[in-house]
Amino acid sequence: MSIKNLLISFGLILVVSTALAWLGSNPAIRIVYPDATDDADTCLVPVNVKVKQLNTLQGIDYGLYWLVEEIDGDTVISDTEWNARVQIPVSNIEDINREAPLVIAELGTNFLIQSTYYYIIGIGKDLNGDYSADSSLIPGVSQDGDANIADSAIARFYVNGYR
Repeated sequence: MSIKNLLISFGLILVVSTALAWLGSNPAIRIVYPDATDDADTCLVPVNVKVKQLNTLQGIDYGLYWLVEEIDGDTVISDTEWNARVQIPVSNIEDINREAPLVIAELGTNFLIQSTYYYIIGIGKDLNGDYSADSSLIPGVSQDGDANIADSAIARFYVNGYR
């Protein structure tokens, strides 16, 4: 084998192995507080929203988070509830991929009303541009998630008062 063929072969191996290293992804959002798994927290305003942004195969570019007021009490996000959602303002958490929870926002009286149920929904975007869930499929999802979005990415909680 000539040196030229050897260099070409080595170059192809390098390119293919680099490309394969980026294949596959597993972006995930886990809402830690209010607890997304039990969906039974009773919170006092202000509420510090804590999340984990994870990707076992590569980084998370950013997370999108929404606050949805439950208006009908059925534990399922309706079209009306989803259309009235408010994006939670998040700052300085781009490119975070870690197991430790981080506070993304403090929701005060400008977001939350006493004696009301709310959902917090999170969707992550990885470095390839892949999302952890399709936000257009959220209407009709319960507090337990579904095949599109994990239970850990939807938290339902009750606001009981103020601090």
